[in-house]
Amino acid sequence: QILNLSFLDVFLDILIVLILTYITVHILSFLINKFWRRFNMDLTVLYLIQEVIKYVIIVYAIAWILKIFKVDLSGIIISLGVIGIIVGFAAKDIFSNFMSGISLVTDKGIKVGNVIGVNNIKGIVKKVDFRKTTLETADGYIVSVPNSVLSTNAYTNYPPLELNKITLKILVPYGIDLKTFNNEYIKIFEEKKWVNTAKKPRISDVELSEFGCEVKILVWVDDYLKISEYTLELTNELRKIIEKYDKHSVLKIEKK
Repeated sequence: QILNLSFLDVFLDILIVLILTYITVHILSFLINKFWRRFNMDLTVLYLIQEVIKYVIIVYAIAWILKIFKVDLSGIIISLGVIGIIVGFAAKDIFSNFMSGISLVTDKGIKVGNVIGVNNIKGIVKKVDFRKTTLETADGYIVSVPNSVLSTNAYTNYPPLELNKITLKILVPYGIDLKTFNNEYIKIFEEKKWVNTAKKPRISDVELSEFGCEVKILVWVDDYLKISEYTLELTNELRKIIEKYDKHSVLKIEKK
């Protein structure tokens, strides 16, 4: 017997528990999130605290529901000791991800907003929880990386604005003065509203070839999701500059 209650009474009790659990989780998450952002604290820790609170409340809700069914919790706890060994082998990956998540936060190697690369995947860290780290790539894809992968593999922590960087490798004919070319493309690029002014466009590398100087240009933009669009526009501007000084040249541009 379940506390001599009717089916409807039990159903209503469980429904109340579920509703209270849902409301409590969302209210606490909202308040913590508001407090955290007000003082501009690390979002990585915020997401983990929200995860802990959510799971604690869910466990408490489950215990409450079991109490409604008059289930002996002490007996369940003892049984879990035996079952836990069996389940432990099946859930070892979950546990590994859980421990790796704690390690990532305590080591402060990965934070929300960082740009990281692992296993040929590069993206900005959007969220870190106990099981996985969520990345957004330059193409706008959302990728979930298990925390155990980050703890057992080498990953790269890129400098800020790494995803916002456009690398253009072009061939400048020998008949064009590099200093004039450099001043002109910088002036044109900086007039673009979407070019990030925090880092000035620059030439990072110059190599001599049979037909001219192979120049690598770096440009940082505000919105990394529009890199393909911006690359096309910048390429066209470079074409105009080279044709202006050498109408018979062929422009060779590679995006990297």
